[in-house]
Amino acid sequence: MGSEARIVVFADDEAAAARAAAQAFDRVAHIESVLTDYRPDSEAMRLGARPAGRAVPVSDDLAQALSRALDMAARTDGRFDPTVGPFVRLWRHARSSGRLPGAGELEAARRAVGHRLVTLGPGTATLARGGMALDFGGIGKGWACDQALDVLESLGMTRALVEIGGDLVVGDPPPGADGWRVDVEGYGVVLVANQAICTSGDAERFVEIDGVRYSHIVDPATGLGLTGRVSVTTVAPDGWIADALASALSVAGPAGAAALLERAEPAASAFLRDAAGRELATEGFPPPGADPDAPPRGWTTLFNGRDLDGWQGLAANVRVRDDLSDAELASRRAAADARMRAHWSARDGVLVFDGGGDSLVTRRDFADFELLLDWKIAEGGDSGVYLRGVPQVQIWDNPEGSGALWNNRVNGGNVPLEVADHPPGTWNRFWIRMDGRRVWVRLNGALVVDGVELENYWDRSEPVPASGPIELQAHGSALWFRRVFVLEPDSAVD
Repeated sequence: MGSEARIVVFADDEAAAARAAAQAFDRVAHIESVLTDYRPDSEAMRLGARPAGRAVPVSDDLAQALSRALDMAARTDGRFDPTVGPFVRLWRHARSSGRLPGAGELEAARRAVGHRLVTLGPGTATLARGGMALDFGGIGKGWACDQALDVLESLGMTRALVEIGGDLVVGDPPPGADGWRVDVEGYGVVLVANQAICTSGDAERFVEIDGVRYSHIVDPATGLGLTGRVSVTTVAPDGWIADALASALSVAGPAGAAALLERAEPAASAFLRDAAGRELATEGFPPPGADPDAPPRGWTTLFNGRDLDGWQGLAANVRVRDDLSDAELASRRAAADARMRAHWSARDGVLVFDGGGDSLVTRRDFADFELLLDWKIAEGGDSGVYLRGVPQVQIWDNPEGSGALWNNRVNGGNVPLEVADHPPGTWNRFWIRMDGRRVWVRLNGALVVDGVELENYWDRSEPVPASGPIELQAHGSALWFRRVFVLEPDSAVD
């Protein structure tokens, strides 16, 4: 990846912090050995050297990085593309020689570029054409930051920052602070926590040829470095998302930024500044000094970080609830709320379940909605998120991975499209959308359920209810939730 890595950790035990940082640096070094194009023996480079059209076995690390890169390429309509390696090689030569690539060179490279030319199978990858070369320069640093922070958090170092080449992924804030202070050039200092922030631009890496300034960022559509100078800073739930979006937004420019973000990653935001000083901060980009735990614009907070306001204990599932008299329901709710207060609590901005008692449900029902929430489970843990009171978007420590509609038996979706879980004891992020009967789920940015109809577990002959509560399932495991936000269609911001 050709960049220096930096780790900052706040901990009570300096020796333990040093050991954790060493393991995190080892993880970064391994990711580099898999993804870098600066070393011909990296796994990504070896894949490109194999004969075209053959399924080649790949490691889990390369498969996961490539899966995310292809996903982001599709989400950005190719403005980010991990197959631009042939263009990048031409452009590196142009920067050193001071000569633009010739039309024939560009056309030959163009035939070997295109994210749709890559096919992922179980444990394999296939490059369709000869001369193809993968380039993870627009996603690899963010992905490596994510992986390093996962290592630190799994070892109990939650107050940590990982930086690689200006891409930052941060965990919990430093002691006594509301967030990590990051100075965004031309904008000001923002506070971030449990997020990623990445900047892309040509302030340092560019070349002038025949009086034209070209960026090191290559436009996948032309094969040339960008000439419209723009600096892009993105904030997103994960480093790989922020990294790839910074590259894609550099190509799209300010005019296309808002639409691209809305389509590619609803939980991300960006600040763009061009050479003339014109600036654009998209919806949700944190204002200077903003609370990092504030909901995105238009979203509503379901957990206020202080108490259980807006939540209640599980009195009955939705099928039974609707058949109870008012008196029976009130009696059940009183007992359920007593159990809730015994086992659920708010601690330091986190919703905590001790593993006893019953599920926690919202006091009001929801119809169509989008849901953002962070969650964490202990090793061997099991839980889920009920939608309209119906199980469930799965949460568990299991090799199959979380995020699937576990109780579906006919419509599919009961196995995630990919395993995207962070290690037990570390934070994960869900984006869940329910529209009619269909559900979409992203886990840590990766699409794991794609528009699958949720089956009614309580009565499979009937569709899911038109509305119902959001429920955090108790299944005998300790649980942690935070940053729980909901967006309903009538509250969306145009």
